[in-house]
Amino acid sequence: MERRKGDVLLHHCFMFLPYEDCKIIIRVAIASIDDMISSPIGCRCLGVCLSNARDGELQTLEENIARRAIAIATDQCGAKFLQHALRFGSEELKVRIAERVAQNMVDLSGHSLGNYAVEACFRLTGSDEALRCVLSAFLLLSPGELEALVRGPHSNCVLAKLLDTGKRYSPSLAEALAKRIDALPAAVRQDEHARVLMWVIHRLFHTSTSSRSPSNRQ
Repeated sequence: MERRKGDVLLHHCFMFLPYEDCKIIIRVAIASIDDMISSPIGCRCLGVCLSNARDGELQTLEENIARRAIAIATDQCGAKFLQHALRFGSEELKVRIAERVAQNMVDLSGHSLGNYAVEACFRLTGSDEALRCVLSAFLLLSPGELEALVRGPHSNCVLAKLLDTGKRYSPSLAEALAKRIDALPAAVRQDEHARVLMWVIHRLFHTSTSSRSPSNRQ
């Protein structure tokens, strides 16, 4: 599975061989998952296995992915695989990953790779439960933690996109989070990195923040 075009070979195996004969492939992938998530071809092979696994093999594979979600989210190769799992995995896997991400919300939101995992939980899953899990986790943050995320170069964009998505699919939680952010000290709300976020809050929730569209990158 670590060889060039190994994912193509795996795809053909699942396509043309009986599933019983392919179970060993999934079991090998599970046994070597730590090595596989650190290489591009390994991640592609895991994606093929995730798409084709069934029954007990699927449950075990999903358990291993969810258990390692934080390490995968902050790995150069693994980050893309986790987004794939959040887009195409089962509802149960999506929610389990979101729960793991929610437990590490502050660190992941500010991480150069981990922030994409947080974003994927509410933008790629199509899961209302995963979205509510992320929104609820942000609502439980302490004022100091929330201030740090509002000022963070990566995390403020995560918050802006979360509020935009939450407004459509979980408006009460999104509005509660927007009110918490808008109640932060002026020095926090006026921080250079917070401009986009505060503009989004004004646009979506009609708060008292400035309505001028910010010029810095979202």
